[in-house]
Amino acid sequence: MLDGVWAVGAMLPSRKALADEYGVNMETVQRGIKQLLDEGLLVARERRGTFVAELAAELAAPAATEVEPAEPVKVSPRIGVVVGFPEDYVEGQVLDYYVYEAVREFEHLAALAGGSTSVIDVGGPSPIPQGTIIAATNDLIDAGMHGIILAGCEAMEMPGAFLERLLVDGTSLVLINGEPSRVSIPQAYYDSRDAGRQAAQHLLEQGCRKLLFFSAKSPDYQWVSDREDGVHDAIAMAGLPASAITRFVSSDPAFDVHYDKADEFAESYFEKHRVPDGVVASNDLTAVAFMNAARRRGLTAGRDYAIIGFDDVRIARTNGLTSLRPPAKDVAREALKLVLDQIAGVRGPSRVCLNSHIVARQSSHRADWARRSLDLERHLAIPITA
Repeated sequence: MLDGVWAVGAMLPSRKALADEYGVNMETVQRGIKQLLDEGLLVARERRGTFVAELAAELAAPAATEVEPAEPVKVSPRIGVVVGFPEDYVEGQVLDYYVYEAVREFEHLAALAGGSTSVIDVGGPSPIPQGTIIAATNDLIDAGMHGIILAGCEAMEMPGAFLERLLVDGTSLVLINGEPSRVSIPQAYYDSRDAGRQAAQHLLEQGCRKLLFFSAKSPDYQWVSDREDGVHDAIAMAGLPASAITRFVSSDPAFDVHYDKADEFAESYFEKHRVPDGVVASNDLTAVAFMNAARRRGLTAGRDYAIIGFDDVRIARTNGLTSLRPPAKDVAREALKLVLDQIAGVRGPSRVCLNSHIVARQSSHRADWARRSLDLERHLAIPITA
């Protein structure tokens, strides 16, 4: 610093990077930085890092010479990404959930911004062990990342020691999720409740008046309960009675594993119930399982009933399923803004919530049915329901 190698305002590399450069251990580096902080040569800024203070420039300058303050050194951001999204398989292929698209877009945008990324994918069978996610994050911090993105780590409870290390090391942290996190950390996510409202409203616009909320996933998942709440919101906004919505939701964790179990769950519905007017399935995997079980009974989506799912994964497109597409690219863009602002010390929003949009396909297209229903209601003066 006194030699001018690091100018005023320059952010120090991570403790790990300094230890590697000077061939000492982390404890020695930490002691040295603490001494320089005490002497006023460095300044620590919360959740941003450690920077060269103005006093260092004053000590380095000749007494009789006024030195213009140096411009802060621009650092190309290095951002680590931990993908901790549980995998679901259909016919041997991993479902292409929005998290993977968001990560690809994030890497693309980070490169355009002059940065670089390192990705560690710890995805696997649900649930992902917390220790696996923390270990991957620590590896990226040790590699000198300026910021960390945790993508799809929905249910994670972060230990205090882990968060303290991020603070001491000056590493920024941002979450990419499909639901608001339980911890107070900057985050870009999409509104599952609004998605549920959009889904139900779409079916109501197609002429459905009796809806089923169908989920092979447990309501203990926040995104499941949020989507169901959104369906109830749409029913209330339409002025329909609460009885216009029924639910068939799993409480058995065995149905929470993969597609085959979702198919079994759909079969259990048809053993006791008739096909409903319209179905809001908690995700695309569950929706396709319902469609297959109905098809085995000679029932066709879009003709005998309407159905909509969430996530717009590959099986939705290949099965003609109407679905709510998450704003993956927008989430990636906002996450990049959040982490770059943190690295630069710019104050901004701590959380950004975005909305999904409907991709309408033949599974919910009941225009002919809706028109016939309206004609009958007009002539008979009674409501027609499926």
